[in-house]
Amino acid sequence: MSTTPHVLANGDFLQDWSNTGLITTNDDWSGVASIVGYLGNDVVSATGVDARTATGSSSGDVDVVANQTNTAITNGGVAEFQSANPTVALNGSNSADAPSLVIHLDATGRKDVRLSFNARDLDASTDDSAQQINVQYRLGSSGAWTNVPSGYAADVTTGGSATQVTPFDLLLPAAVDGHNDIQVRILTTNAVGNDEWVGIDDIRVTSSSESSIEVQHVAFAPDSLTVSHDEGNSGPTVYQFTVERSGGTTGDVAFSGTIASAQTDAADYVGGKPVSFNGSIAAGETSAVVTVTVAGDTDNEANENFTLTLQDVSNSAAVTTTSAAPRRRPAPSPTTTSALPRSARFRAAEPAAPWSARL
Repeated sequence: MSTTPHVLANGDFLQDWSNTGLITTNDDWSGVASIVGYLGNDVVSATGVDARTATGSSSGDVDVVANQTNTAITNGGVAEFQSANPTVALNGSNSADAPSLVIHLDATGRKDVRLSFNARDLDASTDDSAQQINVQYRLGSSGAWTNVPSGYAADVTTGGSATQVTPFDLLLPAAVDGHNDIQVRILTTNAVGNDEWVGIDDIRVTSSSESSIEVQHVAFAPDSLTVSHDEGNSGPTVYQFTVERSGGTTGDVAFSGTIASAQTDAADYVGGKPVSFNGSIAAGETSAVVTVTVAGDTDNEANENFTLTLQDVSNSAAVTTTSAAPRRRPAPSPTTTSALPRSARFRAAEPAAPWSARL
């Protein structure tokens, strides 16, 4: 049997029983993801018990009668009916005191967990019992069950026909939000008189993200838009440019760009003339530093410039990067001058608009 919870962060949980190959053997739920059926033996001790009072820990033995085509069968418990509209159904009896389906869910990072399903009357006979349906939940695999508000119907069947469909659409209490061990139980109890089969069909569980949306802007810091140093007569001089993000610190940001200059050559740098740069801002951090190392010399030359342009930004939190963010400041002019002899004024310019990471 599959008690592995469905991870709601990966998508909604859906089960409409249209695949009749999921259940092929009695009492075997191994082919069904995140649902198990139970007989409900000894969960209650009398007929006609209000299903809202059946809150004890036990659900009884694992149960399903597989591959059925006739809803006139007298078994109680859980059964799979392979009709034109296949379903799995519940029916109380002297041995199936409170049969149920239990759904296993993981709502890590999720809220607003909502369960919907249709309770279908499958019994066209003259039987006309008050067939209840109740929905409960708990956290973990043991302990008492709690009734879901508005999750109870006193009778979902009509004698003499098999057309009644009772829809359920239930928002689970906020107590389940963010939990990875949610169990939801849909049950009936042994009715007074002959019980009727009730299909639990078109099951859907939806949720929404617990996290609010972050909008991150990535650009050069204001004090890095122009960086100026005397390159010196010898040795290296390090020029530092700060790339920062605002709007949040979720995820690792990777960035890259170009370095361009029409005035410098390979001899002006340590290790040759650079044409690109890249770096990263770690999750939880707001900035990172890009360095360019210039080589000093004794040549008498005019001021020289190079420009860094930030081009690409991505985020490890599986977000889309875009350059559509509004500009935060005007882009400076692409060149500068200085009266300092043998001074090199180097600068970093923003792209036409700051790149942003939408989380």
